Amino acid sequence: MMLHHFKKKHFIIMSVSFLSVYLVLLIIGGVGPQYSIVRDANQPMTVCSGSPNNCTLTITPATPVLTWTDSIGALSKSNRNLALYTQINLFDTNSSISSLKIPMRIKLVGVDSERQYDVSTTNQTFPTQCSSRQCQSFLVVNEIGVDYPAYTVTIDLFGFDNITSVEQIDFTFQYVNSSYALFEMLVRLIFVIITVCAFAGFLFSLRKFNWRQWTTEQRFMVLILPALFFFNITSGVGALMIDDFFKTIFISVLFYFWFVIFDGIRKNGTEYSYIKFYVPKIVLAVSFFLSSLVTMSIFEYKQKHDPLSINPSYTMIIFGVISAIIMIVFLFYIVYLIAKGWITTKTLPFINIKLRLLLLLSVFVIAALGLGILFSWIDSTGRNAIQFFSYSGLVNLYIFALTILYLPHPNSDMLYQNLNRDGAELPHLRLDKDKEEEEFNEVYL
Repeated sequence: MMLHHFKKKHFIIMSVSFLSVYLVLLIIGGVGPQYSIVRDANQPMTVCSGSPNNCTLTITPATPVLTWTDSIGALSKSNRNLALYTQINLFDTNSSISSLKIPMRIKLVGVDSERQYDVSTTNQTFPTQCSSRQCQSFLVVNEIGVDYPAYTVTIDLFGFDNITSVEQIDFTFQYVNSSYALFEMLVRLIFVIITVCAFAGFLFSLRKFNWRQWTTEQRFMVLILPALFFFNITSGVGALMIDDFFKTIFISVLFYFWFVIFDGIRKNGTEYSYIKFYVPKIVLAVSFFLSSLVTMSIFEYKQKHDPLSINPSYTMIIFGVISAIIMIVFLFYIVYLIAKGWITTKTLPFINIKLRLLLLLSVFVIAALGLGILFSWIDSTGRNAIQFFSYSGLVNLYIFALTILYLPHPNSDMLYQNLNRDGAELPHLRLDKDKEEEEFNEVYL
């Protein structure tokens, strides 16, 4: 591994700096703007006024018994999505009701300065569980992507069992805070700029060497940094499929990198063929990428064609389970490789502290990333500023640290010239060349 440029104190300083910057990012996320804005509708829908005994609703099949209309404006594309939640309020005398099924027809109309546009019309029965005087709120409008500055919602309520037990229905609009969207985009822009600079600087540092002379880690960084660029450039404002596609590519490349590097530490000093060493790892990474891509495609299709459905399709469940199983296998496999690599470092006293710090840093990132994927804490946007910084900041700092770690030694060109002239082997290509590495540091540092 290309670890000559760093001594023990350099690794300790880098680790402390990594944790310090990450802590600062979490603090910034904690004081950042809130993710969503919740706004109550102008007025509720009064179903029965007074008491259930005085309810005079006339229930006719296929005819709405009540109609509610409200509008919301001052929206922009940065608000990302518009949701409308409904909550049923019961009379005190009917607190024993445990569930209701509410049939509704919801019409959503987009409004701009020129005219109105019919966005969607949905007929659906919404089940809800009740306790005491209130029932659980449920989603009746879920518009992915805000294309108009204002929307008008019209809801027709049809008759249902125990309708006379309902006093009123409250409505609440919810959408992404534009301040948060701007905040996230600025942070992503900063990460993108740093990534571009890091990639350009890394390539510039390798300009004197033929690509065949690059270490495995350096070749990986040339692949990981562009993947990180596209991971950062997603904003959640555009197509979610594109955002998730780039995110999945980056995670798959990162897993493949971990497989190769950690298994390389475990098999240090042993000969292995290309097919037996690399192909199984490629198959694992590609299988995760494909299963995740299929799951995301089904999810986005369902979001567009049935955004109010609360039950995932069987196909989505199957591929979701497959992705989860693959992720669990990945985590166990990486834990195994790290454990074996940790044991291997005991036989390498000179670079023991260096490899262990690298392994500990990687374990921290792998644990956070794995848990985030399994529990859906990582998505295209992040649900709050802390969550966004927790994962986006962690991943970026980790890749930037690896970029610094795998930079070639300032005097590597002198070393290459001497070794090429003498026909000697490069000392940094093997982990067990402790004495040669120590001599190299004494001569060239």
